[in-house]
Amino acid sequence: MQMEAGEDKENEAPAGRKKDTQPRFYSIFYRKAGGQVETRGEVSPAQGTGPPARPASKSTRASALAGRQTGDGLEQLVIDAGQRQFGVITCSTCAVVYTIGDPEDEALHARHHTGYLGALAFPGWKREREVGHYMDGRVVMVTPRDAAHAWRKVDSVLRLVDAELGFVGVGVRNKEQSKVFFYVVERQIVGCLVAEPVTQGFAVLPRDDSTAVRCDTAARPCVAGVSRVWVHRDYRRRRLATRLLEAMRNHFALTPLGWPDVAFSDPTPDGLQFAAGATGSQQFLVYNQ
Repeated sequence: MQMEAGEDKENEAPAGRKKDTQPRFYSIFYRKAGGQVETRGEVSPAQGTGPPARPASKSTRASALAGRQTGDGLEQLVIDAGQRQFGVITCSTCAVVYTIGDPEDEALHARHHTGYLGALAFPGWKREREVGHYMDGRVVMVTPRDAAHAWRKVDSVLRLVDAELGFVGVGVRNKEQSKVFFYVVERQIVGCLVAEPVTQGFAVLPRDDSTAVRCDTAARPCVAGVSRVWVHRDYRRRRLATRLLEAMRNHFALTPLGWPDVAFSDPTPDGLQFAAGATGSQQFLVYNQ
């Protein structure tokens, strides 16, 4: 009993020593070397009462994270606190995939989203060619004789269109003879069609059980080639692509073009279905651009 009392006295803090009034912070996700997670009653060894440590650099944090990821994979890196949106999502406007709550991801998405909307903005031009007017929008045509600002808008829009369709560095190959058609809704471009001169195309043959597309080896003469057709995801299934195609047939040449005069370039599966529906035939013309 005397030894225990002596030990208690030794453990008592001296009367003159000030109590440690600096608050202690408890690490929720700190993992010990042995792999056990601390409880809320335990203080992290990394958290002392000394001066605050300098924030770690990005490279230091990245290397530390890489080191933690080599364990059992039980690290919780994002807190679910009942947010309305949580985790990885896809923007319905610009189609960018990013993580809600990640500052770097959100900043990248904000920059891309702003550029996307800026590229599709269309306040109107003093000299513009309106070749189609509908209840929900209108079709504007850009020709080789138009001003430089019109073709700069074409280039900015096609950068987004090509990225979505999977083209790399295509743009408009022959601006001296090509025409571009925009579908405009409330000062925003929501559809685009690029037409270029083509002298010959090849008829699509009826498809068999395979998924490959077969074409006739005999070339057929034609006048116009549809290089690309694009409609914004929020405006699809509204016949906007059909209206763009009709505007192209009526205004690409001096006289309206028939379907035998039009060819489609390297159509995707969706493009094949669209071309067949628009032309009313499974044997429409295609060409390789």
